[in-house]
Amino acid sequence: RTVCEQLGQILALCIESRTDAGELQFRLEVRRTMVSMLAGLSQQNVDFADSLCSVFPELLRFARASGAAIVVGDRIMTYGNAPGEQEVGELVQWLGANGHGEVFHTDHLGSVHPPAQAYARHGSGLLSMSISRIHPHYLLWFRPEVVQTVDWAGQPQGKTGPGQLTPRSSFDSWRETIHGISAPWHDGEIELAVEFRGALLGIVLERAEQMAELAEELGRINKELEAFSYSVSHDLRAPLRHIAGFADLLMETAGAEDLDKRRRFLKNIKDSARLAGKLVDDLLSFSQMGRAALHP
Repeated sequence: RTVCEQLGQILALCIESRTDAGELQFRLEVRRTMVSMLAGLSQQNVDFADSLCSVFPELLRFARASGAAIVVGDRIMTYGNAPGEQEVGELVQWLGANGHGEVFHTDHLGSVHPPAQAYARHGSGLLSMSISRIHPHYLLWFRPEVVQTVDWAGQPQGKTGPGQLTPRSSFDSWRETIHGISAPWHDGEIELAVEFRGALLGIVLERAEQMAELAEELGRINKELEAFSYSVSHDLRAPLRHIAGFADLLMETAGAEDLDKRRRFLKNIKDSARLAGKLVDDLLSFSQMGRAALHP
């Protein structure tokens, strides 16, 4: 008996060790996929929603799902075997109304969200993740229905009828087919989804900081542009005033015989026009500086 007990303990340790090794291998594969996605997302400078769409295949592999959807405000993007945009929009509204914020998962969506029964074939399981603390932005994974057949020792309904229960008549084998349930979500998938959400929020925050810096830089450039425009308008207005003023003087002295004065007026008009033209040429050269190489 002692030897049998020791053999049982050794077998239990082997089973536990193999289970732990499989769990570790599974988590490593999921984490490897997650790290690959995050590396790609952090290096892209496009819109965050578009960058998520570019890693749709990795998203499906990450959650072992058959379909996925990204909801960013009014934009809904689906991939794989996922419900339609209208169904996804209604699902997101239900998630927000029921307080399913950070990470929500279920393998029987139709039981908690009855409209999901209409697309139970490809959306019986749901893993949702909120990727914004303010706006209704979600990342959704869907798993298809897995039809299960369960053999019961007798039908559970109608057991309270009249008469005495007997083994032969009361416990005949009864088979039930269960619909609307997907494969269960693994604990490791849920934990890594929470970690993935934190990393995504970090990327979103970094993008927001970059946009804030760009907005600040743009505001500074706009102020410089306003000051530059004022200076240019002032410099251009001076020769134009000279041209208009001396032209008026020429008209006033049109009948006079003082040719030297008229020549001086015409010379001033010509010089002012040349100065205005030079200012315009300098503005054109200045506007092209950003497209040409600088040679100190």
